[in-house]
Amino acid sequence: MIICIGAGPGDVAYLTQRGAELIRNADVVAGFDAVINVVQSLIPATAQTVLMNYRDQTEQLAKVAIEHHAGKNCVVVFMGDIHFSGFQYLERVERACGHPVETVPGISSAQILASRAKVCFDETTFITFHRRGDLTPFKQHLVHVLQDQRNAIVIPCPWDEARSFMPRHIAAYLLEQGISPDHPTEVWENLTRSEAEWHGTLADCATQEFSDMSIMLIRTRCPMSSQIEPQWSRYRMQAETNQHFGIVIAGHGSRDADGIREFEQLVELVRERAPQHQVSHGYLEFASPTIDQAIAAQLNADAKQIVMVPGILLAATHAKNDLPSELLTSAREHPDVDFHFGAPMGLHPLLLQVVQQRIVEAE
Repeated sequence: MIICIGAGPGDVAYLTQRGAELIRNADVVAGFDAVINVVQSLIPATAQTVLMNYRDQTEQLAKVAIEHHAGKNCVVVFMGDIHFSGFQYLERVERACGHPVETVPGISSAQILASRAKVCFDETTFITFHRRGDLTPFKQHLVHVLQDQRNAIVIPCPWDEARSFMPRHIAAYLLEQGISPDHPTEVWENLTRSEAEWHGTLADCATQEFSDMSIMLIRTRCPMSSQIEPQWSRYRMQAETNQHFGIVIAGHGSRDADGIREFEQLVELVRERAPQHQVSHGYLEFASPTIDQAIAAQLNADAKQIVMVPGILLAATHAKNDLPSELLTSAREHPDVDFHFGAPMGLHPLLLQVVQQRIVEAE
């Protein structure tokens, strides 16, 4: 028997239970030095260990194949997951054995990176340069991925200087191909850590040196908006059981009539999206109705739960002090009503996406 298993991204804690069981019961365990070091604690004392490197892998795999055909339980251990970046090594194993072999998947460094960086594979393309042969088609594919406004997770090529295609080389190549230098870029070198080793822009990355054990994330400049149902649907569901729910949109106010009209357009959009609720609005100064009048409109409509949402961009003094003070006064005067205060928009990811989109549109 011979089985190839993925050992995860350099930490035995990420090895699957099935993979660990196979190693513990193996007569022969084979793999590159760095991978064997990861699983060393699981290899039985009676097992033969076959170590190899890029130069002698063909010769060493031939030894493993002999043991396999002699009836030994052989396990060849791959870093990460076999089918993310170890397929050429798998081909060498099968060539040595003379037949297809069974594989057990592992956790790839790309999966760990996606988890750490919170990117979705639906919106992300994985590309590895950790391969023999011509890299040109894969370089071109990476350009197209970024042009299509997708994230890219990239495994560099850390081999000899003539073939090396590390993060700085990748960044330089992309810049030469006309890719924007402003793409947010991260390079992770130890994926069992909780934070990226480095983050900056694609242009910054072109001047940085990284170790052989690195993986790269190039983020799209135009991330997709959320595809789940809008939060208003929660309010609609709540309205079915609570008909006394009111929303107060609280603005600062302005002497500019155009500014007031635009704010009132926002209020109308809220009303359209929350048709089963009483929606009112008020201003702190310079315009009417006031905040007090907006709350009074809710109370006159017999609201038993009132949510005040600041129509203010950032959490300055008005959102931190003035509006909560107005709400607290009303809560004291009406203890039978449940008052809640929402947060200002602040540095919300969706707002940052809009800002980023505006920047791109202005270029």
